[in-house]
Amino acid sequence: MQYQAVNMTHTPKGRSRRRTITPEDKSVLTAVEALRNEFIQAHKKLSAATDEELIDCFIYELKAVQLKYSYYIRVCKEKGLRLAETM
Repeated sequence: MQYQAVNMTHTPKGRSRRRTITPEDKSVLTAVEALRNEFIQAHKKLSAATDEELIDCFIYELKAVQLKYSYYIRVCKEKGLRLAETM
């Protein structure tokens, strides 16, 4: 699945309008996409693990990715950024 970066601003009448993506915005959106992929991989590792120590390790890894992802999603919301799915 591919995504396109969209930076939305709101007009006084409440309508949304696209604006130019800055290099900083692009880096935040790239981090979100990378973390999404990292989350999927961490979840796969956790699902496949059988050893108790590895399960604990993958749980911590998954939690760390979730926290980073939450941080970047909050940054995206503050900047008015979102990922728009492309075909």
